[in-house]
Amino acid sequence: MKTSVDLEALKMGDEGMWNQFFQEFDPLIRSVVSWKKWHFDSHTQEDIAQTIRTQLAKAIEQFKGDSRLDYYVKQICIRRCVDQVRKQVREHEHFVSTVVGDETNEMREFEFKAGEDYNPVARIMRVEKMKALRRSMLEMEEKCRVILEQFYVKGLSYKEIAKCSGITINAVGLRLSKCVAKLASIAKKDSILSTYFSI
Repeated sequence: MKTSVDLEALKMGDEGMWNQFFQEFDPLIRSVVSWKKWHFDSHTQEDIAQTIRTQLAKAIEQFKGDSRLDYYVKQICIRRCVDQVRKQVREHEHFVSTVVGDETNEMREFEFKAGEDYNPVARIMRVEKMKALRRSMLEMEEKCRVILEQFYVKGLSYKEIAKCSGITINAVGLRLSKCVAKLASIAKKDSILSTYFSI
């Protein structure tokens, strides 16, 4: 996201620059607080958005320019939303959506009450990493996607993969190694994976 915002002017409290900042970044703030995974109603979304706007003045003073400004603002928004989820967990029964197989082997979504050890931050991070991995996998050629899914998702052995693919067991190891390296290279360019993983 390109921006014409002058950080030094913001830090000096320039009112016109702050108006420009919120004009550019308010859509991002509203987008993050309205993510479906938070399960916030419209009133809660507006309360959190206003809290974020209020806190941004102090947060911008601490911004050292070591990342993109939109990424920095997005992380602040996510942290405030996580704080709200934690508050809801403390004050109310929080239900977690979980996809499981039923007696017909069809995948269905069920709501389970969260336990006392429920960690909303870990759950959110896990979901984000899964989505980012799917995006990275889609950038790979089909034979790499297939062998990575066979080994890491389906848990097939080298022997089983060799039989499915019509190649030798040694070839399975070589192909898997090359595909993992390709995935790592793609993941380094992804903002989510490069943040969560040291690849």
